[in-house]
Amino acid sequence: MNLKEAIEYRRSINFFDPDKSISEETAENILTLAALAPSSMNLQPWKVITVLSPEKKELLKSVSFGQPKVTEASCIYIILADKDFIEDNLERIADGQVRLGLLSDETKPGYVNMAVKGHGEKGSAVRTKKALISTSLFAMNVMYAAAALGLESHPMGGFVESDLMREFSINEKYEPVMLIAVGYKNPKAVIRPRSYRIQTIDFNEII
Repeated sequence: MNLKEAIEYRRSINFFDPDKSISEETAENILTLAALAPSSMNLQPWKVITVLSPEKKELLKSVSFGQPKVTEASCIYIILADKDFIEDNLERIADGQVRLGLLSDETKPGYVNMAVKGHGEKGSAVRTKKALISTSLFAMNVMYAAAALGLESHPMGGFVESDLMREFSINEKYEPVMLIAVGYKNPKAVIRPRSYRIQTIDFNEII
């Protein structure tokens, strides 16, 4: 499946086949593909909790308004934005760029300084916004990666954030962005035609 086909194939599926599962390897492969998403200065401020076990799915369902797809889907990704991504990621990413020859020992300090200055102070609204934007790009890639592997997905914003943070022991430096359910469509479910889409001419201003 090429990228055009994956974009056209992807739908937000509410009804998953509870009798089908995906392997841990497949769940990881989806994230590996998704991690090729762009991010501000390549700082990759995302963290994921992959929920595969029935017990943890039930726990997640309890903080997600009892939505059936949480337990019916093969896998649920909890997508988190790391608000401390400068402190957590910058140095190792800069070192990785040096190893790849994309930075040198001489140019690395300039990259580090620009990243620190360009992403706001720790705890600032600017820092959080940068993390959320890049993590949202990653989340979209998760769904395209799932589609490329013949799997269905559904992005979910229906959860109680405080309960999610508590039940899954999520550090406060992480901002929950969404849940993504991934799995196989229930063969008994009838999927309605694609919903109305605003036409390009209505939102695109060419200047």
